[in-house]
Amino acid sequence: MSEHSVDGLPVVFYFTDEIERDTLTPVARELARRGCVVRGTSDFRDQAEIGLYACHSNRFFDFSAGRWTVPSSRFSVIALHDLGQANDSGELYFENDSWHVFDLGLLPGPAWMSVFARAVGRGIRGPRLGVRVGGWPKGDHASGPEFDESCRRLRDALGLDGSRKVLLLGCSWSDRQQLTDVMRRVDHDRFDVVVKYPSFPPPPNGSPWFDRLVAAREELGLARHLAENSAGVRVATDGSDVYALVTIADVVLSNGSNLLYEGVLMGTAGVSVRDWVHPAGRDGSLTALPYVDLEGVLTAGRDTFPAMLDLAVDPAFASAVASGHASLVKPNDLGRSAVRAADEILTAYRNRSDEAEGSRSGGPGASTQLWGDDVSLREALDAAAERESRARDQLAYYESELLARQRALQAADERELNARARIAHLEEQVAELLARTIR
Repeated sequence: MSEHSVDGLPVVFYFTDEIERDTLTPVARELARRGCVVRGTSDFRDQAEIGLYACHSNRFFDFSAGRWTVPSSRFSVIALHDLGQANDSGELYFENDSWHVFDLGLLPGPAWMSVFARAVGRGIRGPRLGVRVGGWPKGDHASGPEFDESCRRLRDALGLDGSRKVLLLGCSWSDRQQLTDVMRRVDHDRFDVVVKYPSFPPPPNGSPWFDRLVAAREELGLARHLAENSAGVRVATDGSDVYALVTIADVVLSNGSNLLYEGVLMGTAGVSVRDWVHPAGRDGSLTALPYVDLEGVLTAGRDTFPAMLDLAVDPAFASAVASGHASLVKPNDLGRSAVRAADEILTAYRNRSDEAEGSRSGGPGASTQLWGDDVSLREALDAAAERESRARDQLAYYESELLARQRALQAADERELNARARIAHLEEQVAELLARTIR
């Protein structure tokens, strides 16, 4: 598809944290390269011809009035800010975090398109002009000599000499318990531990989550302090490139953080610990178990994640990681996702007047506008079923491997107990012999 002439077209990308900013910046730069006048802002009331968003859509729900509002931009585009936003909710994500107030949606690849298709089948209202595949622009920079050099510098800065595997610990909701579990359970002769803590700006006044976010921010600070004062733990600086971090790691350990998904994109396996819960509910007073449904990521509990780490770094697991990558983002899209996203945005913007008219607050058009490439609904659903079947087979295999290892450990424990008993018996015989000799 040829580029469109858009000289002077005003574009604003909206963000309130570094995750939203980093998600949208590559697309904003590509649109600027094509002639758009682009700027960023954290003020969602700021008006624009084209507005780019990577936020939760509840920013456009008036809780006091109990109704939806619409973005201030004339043509609004919503993208995920987190590859793992759905977690275990699947298609319910689009029911709970409705995108119907936007004109166009961008999704990274086959897996998310399947989620959206199933949601449409349940009757949800999506963006007025539907959704398109836009790849994952945030990861476009993660290849080539310059990126390789940044990875080398990061290894040096963290003091990683390659003598041990690198475990990257990073959770969306960080606390001291996670680090304590790692320090007590991980074999430090085999793993170097690197910790990445997310940025956590002060919560906005009036948020229903205000008290919960304040408490979480305080706990994160205590966790960081503990990590910085723990021997054998390296803390990544706030400015560290996430993609460089997951690239130099051999395994990512998390609750349900986006790091697990971005690690899979870079060929790094992950382990999700379900006991590391995160807040949920209207005001954050409830808790939810993290769950990651992605090939290349294993699920474990606090007591079993060390064994899962061994499986995750096994070279045989690399095929599962590659399959997970392909389901998230087509391999050919990574590196040119910003170009693809800009194409889809400008094409939809130019063709918007030809689309069936519908209200942003409930028009029927979105249910028929699903695909931005040659992926059909049937193909997407079949691919999802095939991935689920492969995932079940792999899970069964790794469960059998884990059971075999547990049995081997149990046998080793029994041998140790028998050996201790024999030693105790011999010590008794020696003591008795000495006693007779002295007499």
